[in-house]
Amino acid sequence: MIPITTHMAGKMPSSKRFRPEDAQVLLSVMQILFSDPIVKAERWWRTGPKKDMNLEEFETKFPRGSEGHENFINLVCFWETVGSLTRKGLLKEDLSFDTFLDSPPWIKAERIFKEMRERDKRPLEAVNFEWVALRAKQWIQKKEKLRLRSKS
Repeated sequence: MIPITTHMAGKMPSSKRFRPEDAQVLLSVMQILFSDPIVKAERWWRTGPKKDMNLEEFETKFPRGSEGHENFINLVCFWETVGSLTRKGLLKEDLSFDTFLDSPPWIKAERIFKEMRERDKRPLEAVNFEWVALRAKQWIQKKEKLRLRSKS
């Protein structure tokens, strides 16, 4: 017989409990995610820049003032904000990653930002975006391990 943990029984440990304010923050972020500018930016992101595009290619194809550049800025600002809120504990990881924020699109932006940080001597550019992408990946791996363990 498999012992049922508090989490499996539906109760959360007191350190993981959420308050109504936590849900409100998540719902506010969801409103932004589903707003026209972010939906448009995400649609563009899926088809616009290619994976592993370098900074020079990106700036040539999507120069400042272009619709593509505006979409990029909107998407980056959204994920940078999500990362900042999460990093500071204002947006709870378990709540947000368990719903819809489990796959920040950092992988396509990574090379662009690493080159930009070096070129512009701005090492903190998009660090919250990068951080939340890593945390989401770690969170998913941890949950998958727990799920596999509970099945055995």
